[in-house]
Amino acid sequence: VYRNHKIGLAIPAYNEERLIGPTLDSIPDIVDVVYVVNDCSLDDTAKVVCERAEKDPRIVLVEHEENQGTGGGIITGYLRASEAGCDICVVT
Repeated sequence: VYRNHKIGLAIPAYNEERLIGPTLDSIPDIVDVVYVVNDCSLDDTAKVVCERAEKDPRIVLVEHEENQGTGGGIITGYLRASEAGCDICVVT
């Protein structure tokens, strides 16, 4: 919580197994919750996110059942952050 505001982070992801780990490792403590929206990746993106989520409870994996593109991932991330009561949602 930053100045009484809950901060969420939405990360749309498609075939990002090589980059998603370092990205998640670099998230500052000011962020309260992280929604990684896996957009039907064909690689191990979801596996890497789950491994990081075991170490960092702020990380939440959201799976799309069909590919919706970057915009769809952003919308899903924003909606999840809104449902969780986030005052601010940032997309990366």
